[in-house]
Amino acid sequence: MFFRRLENGFNYVYKVEPGGQRRVVADPIATLHSCSTDGEWVIVGGPVFTAYNTREQRKIRVCEQCWPNWSRDGKYLFVTLPPSAEQGKTSAHHTGRKVHAIAMRGSATLLAFPAEGITAENVGKLPGVTEIEFNSDPFRSANDLTTYPIVRGTVQRNIYRIPIP
Repeated sequence: MFFRRLENGFNYVYKVEPGGQRRVVADPIATLHSCSTDGEWVIVGGPVFTAYNTREQRKIRVCEQCWPNWSRDGKYLFVTLPPSAEQGKTSAHHTGRKVHAIAMRGSATLLAFPAEGITAENVGKLPGVTEIEFNSDPFRSANDLTTYPIVRGTVQRNIYRIPIP
């Protein structure tokens, strides 16, 4: 389990392990956004999202003003990008957008991302990318590219507190 912890006025990513906790991202973060199913990568950030390798401390720029999420089985990284200039000026959370499913083949896939991160202009050049038309908010992935749930919900905060060892 990963969590964000405030330390000396900055947030850091920690992981619960047998015997205690360990800081897995050396740099201060804004938000802990997503983690890979194998626990090797975490995505932090907003508005610029960065993937950190939790063992080797490598970092890779994923995208800016986007919404990245791993599929539950870890086979895909779903990235919702803001539209390019030709597509109009709306936010990444506007309905009628495209979600890009990037087939994840281990760490090599993340390491092959462009240095500037994924953009609307370069996403089509990445290997193993499938576009999904999506008209609801937020996008949640299933384990295949032909089925995905549409989630509607409300948020209630501070109902339970879970102690972390």
